Parts: sequence; C-alpha cells; structure tokens
Amino acid sequence: MSVVESSLLLRRDASVAFLQRRFEQLIHDVDQVNGDAAWACTLAENIATGGKHVRSLLVHVGADRPARVEATPDIAVGAAFDLLHAAFLVLDDVIDADEQRRGSPTIHAAARQRATDLHGPITRDDAAHYGTSVAILVGTAAMNEASRIIIDAGAPADTTVQLMRIFHTAITDSVVGEFMDIHHSLPGVDASDDLIRMASRLKTSSYSFETPLISGAILAGRDWAVPHLTDLGRTIGSAYQLADDIQSIFAPSSITGKDPAGDLIRGRATPLMALAQHTQQWPDMVAAITSGDLDHARTLLRHSGAVDKAHAEAEGYLDDAAAILNTEGLFSPEARTTLTNVSTYIRRSLDVAR
Repeated sequence: MSVVESSLLLRRDASVAFLQRRFEQLIHDVDQVNGDAAWACTLAENIATGGKHVRSLLVHVGADRPARVEATPDIAVGAAFDLLHAAFLVLDDVIDADEQRRGSPTIHAAARQRATDLHGPITRDDAAHYGTSVAILVGTAAMNEASRIIIDAGAPADTTVQLMRIFHTAITDSVVGEFMDIHHSLPGVDASDDLIRMASRLKTSSYSFETPLISGAILAGRDWAVPHLTDLGRTIGSAYQLADDIQSIFAPSSITGKDPAGDLIRGRATPLMALAQHTQQWPDMVAAITSGDLDHARTLLRHSGAVDKAHAEAEGYLDDAAAILNTEGLFSPEARTTLTNVSTYIRRSLDVAR
C-alpha cells in the first residue's frame, strides 16, 4: 500500500477517533443529567464507531488531499457522516422491527429489556413502547449531533453553509426514500419498478456515497469534480443497494449483522423483489413466505432468475463506476485504488446467493 493510500485510511481512522472522543465527552455531559440517557448514548457509540466506516473514507477520497496536507475539517466531516449513518441504522431498526444489529441487540430491543429488568414490573406493551421511544430519541439526537459536528468542523463559513445544505438534502432524500419504501411495502400498493428503484437510491445512495464524496471535494476546493462524483456515487450506491438486497436474504446474520431474511418476512419492496414479481415463481414464492418456509422461498427466488438479473444490473453499475474512475485528473492513483477496492468488495458480496 502506498503512502498516500495509507494516508486516506489513516484519515478515516482519525475520523473514527474523533467520533470516539466526541462520544466520550457527550456521555460524560449527559451522565451529569441522567444516567439512563448516558447508557443509551453508549449504545449509539457502539454503532457509530463500529462497522467499516465507508462514508468517512469516501469524504477523504473525495477530498483526495496529498498526504502532507492538513485535513482537520475533513476528519470532522467524515465523522459526521459516520454518525449520520448510525442515526439511520437506529431508526431503520425500529422501522424494520429488527432485534439485532452486528450481533448485538438493537437499541430498541436493549432498552425494552432494560425497562423490564431494572424498572419493572411493566407490561410487555409498555416495555416495547419505551424501547421504541428511546431508539427514536437516540437516532434523532445522533442526527442532530452530526449536523453540529459539521458546523464546528472549522471549514470557512461559506464552505460550512454549502456543506450543511447538501448534508441536509441527503437527510431529506433518505427520509423520503424510507417513507416510499415503507409505503410501497403495503399489500394494497402496486408501486412501479421505477418508483421502487428511486426509493432505494434516495434511501441509501445519497447519504452513503454521493454526498460524502461531494463533501470531501468541496472541502478541498475541488468543486469542478462534483458532477463526476455525483454520478460516481450514484452508480456505486446503486450497485451497493442491490448487493445489500441480495445479502439481506441469502447471507447469514454473522455477515449482515441483521435479522435473517428480514426483507422476505416483512415483504419489503426492494429492487430485487420487484424483479422477482415479474417471474412465474412469484405466486409460489409468496405462498412459501406466508407459510414461513423461508428456505423454499430463497430457492424459488434463486431459480426465478431475479437474483441473476440483479447481479448483472449491479455489475453494470460497477462497470459504469470504473469508467468514471478513469476520468483523467479526477483522482490520484491512490484514491482511485481505494475506490476500486470498495467496488471490488461490492462485487464479491454479490456472489453470496451463488
């Protein structure tokens, strides 16, 4: 690994360390007011400082600063995107009623159990309501803190305003996409494939790929690169979402960190499932899901050809991303290698159903 590529990874690690310090101070301050709230903050810290930290890495890749150039604002902004991701995970777990995240109880599940263990006797419904309420507050607070981190990052005032605008646009995109996803999953809603794909892109691609890359470029004064990075983030993000759809159904919890086959059980209107609806196996697939025979549903889905179509579509997105990556002058060789590695990871994750 070259010196500059190492600096990108080191800056990502610096963003994680920044977030850890921020949580340490936050938990200390909150604990002075309420110990239970501080406990909830520690759960948020575990989520925010765990994982792969792709979003903070993309901020540094978008900036693509030379190794010796100071990148203090970039480090803070990268941390903000990791924290925003944690906020959406907490809220998404509530929406999906998932009981585990990365092998541990989700925040609403942990808070529900804590209410029963430490503050009982309490009814099951009241404990569940408490857990959901705690998770909503934690997710909202994390989102608010992420915005504050950008405000305090130390970038010039006009740059900070620009960053806040695109940051909050990404939040709005994700919220609207999540709403569409939930709405499309209602039994009586017949959403078009295009709407389902739009929901998927808005929900994930905007805040996970497009905006981190763009934010890094803006911080480094590379505004000319924004159109290219928007297209790049969108194509990689679309491939990632298809890979995530496949993994959520076929990969074990040890890989996804989520409840197994959640999209099948809850009838989520994902691009993969939209492809499956146009196959002759779909009625049998619905019957298998309804009866709880998820293994048979997976087999039918695999044999329907929908997984192969999703795989090919994702590969096409990644090929488009590779073409953008090779745009002359867009990235240093080391930044290009780092993004190629991200694309390679997505390609490999597509094979879980094969």
